[in-house]
Amino acid sequence: MVRMPIVPKYVQIYNKILNKIENAEYSHKIPSENQLTQDFNCSRVTIRSALALLKEDKVIYSVKGEGNFINRNKSSSSTGIEVNSSLFTSSCNVTVDSNDIAMKCNDGTAYSKKVFGNTKRYGSFNVWFKHNDQVIGNEFSIITDAALPDGFEKYDKVALKHFISHKIYQNAAHIQVNMQQSLRKANTFHHKFFSNDDVVMLIEENLNNKEGQTFAQNKYYIPLKYLLVKLNKYGNSLSQ
Repeated sequence: MVRMPIVPKYVQIYNKILNKIENAEYSHKIPSENQLTQDFNCSRVTIRSALALLKEDKVIYSVKGEGNFINRNKSSSSTGIEVNSSLFTSSCNVTVDSNDIAMKCNDGTAYSKKVFGNTKRYGSFNVWFKHNDQVIGNEFSIITDAALPDGFEKYDKVALKHFISHKIYQNAAHIQVNMQQSLRKANTFHHKFFSNDDVVMLIEENLNNKEGQTFAQNKYYIPLKYLLVKLNKYGNSLSQ
């Protein structure tokens, strides 16, 4: 019989911290690393390993210069990115409280022709997602002129966001999603929401019509520390 190895010290500390969180012994933030090493009589390396595991399990998240906060965003929803709506909100492990949005009509460019083919005009949308009044990510969307509703230039912020987050998907027969690490630097964005030491993920979403032509492209930039992607897959008996 093979004996199970002794539970590592950092796992023991992980469970102790988790118990304190579940029992509401910590309010919204856990103590500093120095305090935790004293509380649990262990090394800082052990504490950091336990904290890394708590972050991996989305129990806590870090804010640079402020510490580690408890993730209270425990949605009961079982849906994931398979739902046709904004991939930012469905891939983020903190609540998006508000957003800023800007739009612009553009003449065709080399890039728009690469994505859409020979289109003369298109609309571009820049969305900045906020949590606790701090920008945590960005969406840049381009949509062909033919797919834009009449009079959309007069839409208010709420109507614009509803259009690009929900309504635009009604025209999609096929959607392709690609995910990779972004190579963009922090200073290439209009608002700073990460440092150059942070890993930022790019989720690219192409919406295609029945003829297989792309009519909209969404690019979501989200720091890895906020990323949580969930996708529901079903067996044949469930999907029929």
